[in-house]
Amino acid sequence: MGIFSFFVDKLKQLYRPIGEFLFAIINYSKLQTYSKFRGPPPVFPLGNIDELIAHKSDPWVASDNLSKFHGPVFILWIFSRPTLWVNDPQIIEDVMSRPDVFDKDTPCKELQPILGETDPFSHVGAEYERLVREYGIYLEASRREWIPNQVLQIRQVTQDKFINPILNDFKNQEISIVKNCVKLAQNIIVYCSVGDYPSEQQYNDWMEQATAGDTRIKKKIRRPPLSPYFYFQRWRLRSSYDNMIENSLKTPNHTFTPLANFLDVHRPNNKFVGEEIAEMLFGGAFSVGSIIGHCLFHLSKYPKYLIRLREEISRFRNWDYQTIKEAVFLDAVVREAGRITSVVPFWTRTSPDREVELADGRICPPNTMLFISNYASMRGPRFSDAHQFRPERWLDVDFKKENDYGSTYYFPQGNGPRSCKGFDFAWLIHRVAVAKIVSHLDLETTASELGNEYFFGTNVPEKPKGRFFEYDSKKYL
Repeated sequence: MGIFSFFVDKLKQLYRPIGEFLFAIINYSKLQTYSKFRGPPPVFPLGNIDELIAHKSDPWVASDNLSKFHGPVFILWIFSRPTLWVNDPQIIEDVMSRPDVFDKDTPCKELQPILGETDPFSHVGAEYERLVREYGIYLEASRREWIPNQVLQIRQVTQDKFINPILNDFKNQEISIVKNCVKLAQNIIVYCSVGDYPSEQQYNDWMEQATAGDTRIKKKIRRPPLSPYFYFQRWRLRSSYDNMIENSLKTPNHTFTPLANFLDVHRPNNKFVGEEIAEMLFGGAFSVGSIIGHCLFHLSKYPKYLIRLREEISRFRNWDYQTIKEAVFLDAVVREAGRITSVVPFWTRTSPDREVELADGRICPPNTMLFISNYASMRGPRFSDAHQFRPERWLDVDFKKENDYGSTYYFPQGNGPRSCKGFDFAWLIHRVAVAKIVSHLDLETTASELGNEYFFGTNVPEKPKGRFFEYDSKKYL
């Protein structure tokens, strides 16, 4: 095997100058168009695909490594197609702040069958703008009035659907850390939306729909065929949401106001409410659950931070929105987990059919795909000991203000007008769920890291497992 590999490597070395020459001849005009951008020499016929394969890592990690040799914006050729890989924070901020110029066509079209007709995420251009105008008023109202009143509901669901099952059914058993946090996030979103818990059938249908969406994202499938069973599952899932919404609206005397009842006052139709719930589930539950799981994992590895967080939680007089907002170390833990994890590490944008000037003054040629990552920005020199979990960095008020969510260097939820529109609800779920769980449970795991396993565009590692135990305060004395 060693001799075979040796000869293969030798053949590659002998072929490379020939392949580079052939690529330069065949793609001469394209190479001239992109001559302002550095990058590794492309080889016919694969271009630079071998560069990505050689790194044996995720594309955003490879992008970070390659940028150290070719600059923060460099070119890679996918066969004969030029693509720009962007790690420069200022250019990223500029590109993502101009959705009217740099089109987000992927994975919008791939996800239209899964997300629905009224979800702005699955549309681009004028249709996206129309949906944002039409429904934005309701979403802004929920942000101001509804979300701050969900603390007790999130706390209760975390007790009912995470803590109690672990203590009663899974005590001392190894379970998937992040996968169970994703299921918790699903329960929280549905309960807060309609005042009832989803069934196991709804969870299974939701995951099957998400699996279909994940396949379409990875394979860039923009049109059916989708199996008849997919459409049956979609109908069954949406119908079950519709029934839950109807039941919620018939029960005006909830102990709290579910989202369906809140939005009913503002007079959207039930279809909008159902698709809003669906979007929160597909667009939010995976990333929210992943952040919660990564918080718990890192806290289990750093007992000093866990002790400090529990001390802060023990001083809560009330579990309300203001208390959560003022919990500075809880906030620091969640922010740091979002930084070091890169739950959503990768985006794409496409330049228009005309030349566009980038923030560094260079011209981006027409119809160019840009690969954008927050991995390099959030692990760059702006963050000292960037590969270490250090929540205390966020206790510096000036540092936190300069690097707030959606800022130039820190954007785990995206950047610009098309960043996560459910961010405020996710912000609250992260903090309440983590605070509630660590108040009752300890986590032990032999895994040194959670690793990367991407599903539906989100880092949702399923394999790392751990055991949760009832929290014993004497253990930390």
